[in-house]
Amino acid sequence: QTCALPISPQTGMSESGVVQSAGSMRPSDTAGTEDLESEYLDLVKRLGLNSEDGARQLKAYAAATFGRGWSKREQDVRGFLAQLRTALANPAAFREQVAAIAADTAT
Repeated sequence: QTCALPISPQTGMSESGVVQSAGSMRPSDTAGTEDLESEYLDLVKRLGLNSEDGARQLKAYAAATFGRGWSKREQDVRGFLAQLRTALANPAAFREQVAAIAADTAT
């Protein structure tokens, strides 16, 4: 099953679209993906990362944490959401961690 999260909060689109294989998904699967996307957008906003820079940093953080293609693997998407939910306990520290990893991967 393919699952993708929006990378840019402004557009609501992932790197390659919203969902890669929507045609092969049952309607209930598509609804589940939409729930994941809306939860992602809500968590990103609550963590204060709902900006272009925040989206870029989160993308780098997720790739460093879960590997390339993480947004296409449902278990990694769910793991990433779990990390975001946990981060709500200390959003400032999480933002610092995400920024540090993004800066490290950019060099």
